[in-house]
Amino acid sequence: MLVPTLIVGSMMFTREGRYQAKRVIEALRSDASFSYDVEEALRILDQLYKLKDQGVQDPSWRSLLQDILLL
Repeated sequence: MLVPTLIVGSMMFTREGRYQAKRVIEALRSDASFSYDVEEALRILDQLYKLKDQGVQDPSWRSLLQDILLL
């Protein structure tokens, strides 16, 4: 669930879309198997959104996922 949500979430430009993507990931905190990865996934989204807000065209979610071994 985390990787597909990150992929979809990485395409969000509006505040509402970004909030929704984060809510989906945060909902996984209740599942012990995702407890650590949830924080990492949120960090990835924050990094992607920061890059987009700085004007980077279509920043790659792949490199961020590979950096923290979620993919």
